[in-house]
Amino acid sequence: MVNKSLYLEDMSNDDLHLKQYKWSRILMYALDNSNEILFNILFEGKEFTDIINYLRESILGIYNIAPKIYNSGKVIRLALNEDTKRFILDKKWAEWKGFPLEDVSFIKDDIELVATITHEDYILINLTDEEKIIFEDNNPNLFCLIEASDKFL
Repeated sequence: MVNKSLYLEDMSNDDLHLKQYKWSRILMYALDNSNEILFNILFEGKEFTDIINYLRESILGIYNIAPKIYNSGKVIRLALNEDTKRFILDKKWAEWKGFPLEDVSFIKDDIELVATITHEDYILINLTDEEKIIFEDNNPNLFCLIEASDKFL
């Protein structure tokens, strides 16, 4: 088993443009390396029902609890496919706050590679030491990935 560490990108002091740019870079990494996604279900209603209808073919399950770095109640698990990619790419980082589905996590073979806590402007990334170097080299002077504290594990 490959040893990965959890790193935190804290965007709480970044302006909206920089948050979106960082999110887009991490999102490309997540989409390229994942096969499933998890969302916390913030609330249900008409908008939630419309989303469920749109993503119906992608739904793998809805759970009261799930193994997720930031789990705040009910969780929906989706296959990562063209419909879910389009759904995610259609939203800017700031639009996930207060949205019926939030705090997206990207999963590869049951391992959470990227997790978000949108209301805190946190993105957490599971990387090996080598992956971290490559990630930072591909995005020079952009990220300040710090090893995450035990509160996220």
